[in-house]
Amino acid sequence: MLTFCHHELELPERTIPVSCVARGQSIVGVLLDLTAESALEQFLERGLSPTHDRSDPFLGFFEELTQYATGTPFEWRTPIRFEEGTAFQRRIWKAIDEIPFGESATYAALAAAVGAPGGARAAGGACGRNPIPLRVPCHRVVRAGGELGGFTGVIETKRALLRHEGVAPFSDGPLFKTEPVERSTGGQGTTISGGDLR
Repeated sequence: MLTFCHHELELPERTIPVSCVARGQSIVGVLLDLTAESALEQFLERGLSPTHDRSDPFLGFFEELTQYATGTPFEWRTPIRFEEGTAFQRRIWKAIDEIPFGESATYAALAAAVGAPGGARAAGGACGRNPIPLRVPCHRVVRAGGELGGFTGVIETKRALLRHEGVAPFSDGPLFKTEPVERSTGGQGTTISGGDLR
């Protein structure tokens, strides 16, 4: 059974509407910057037919959103499940999920981290189709040279999220040192380390 809930994430410079869908205990979809009604319509277009319900997975997720709003680095605990996307897109989304709070990575470095050097454009396309933005932090992926790049929500939300995480005070110039992303081959999963502030 799919359940739906809507919440507002209050950051110092921007209030971000967050709509989410869960299947059981796992978040399967998040939409940003939409009214509850518009989000429901978009979820229906994606083949997700949720009902309104403030159930357990949402309570945990909203508690984490409250913690996120404090600006204190932390790791998400609410489980997620990818029910959409190609194998490549899912690899990109899993890699994005490993970019730590307060750090960034480029599209090119992200592509290289999943074994697709030269696949920056495809990585950008996968970021744009991320079904669980914020929880899978595609806002932390930027263009080489530090430009923001695209985003699944409003671009000002991407800027506000990065500022909130202390990644960069946005100005007219490049915002990040672009460092190669490193891929850990030991242990489980992919570890990504992105660029940092100049």
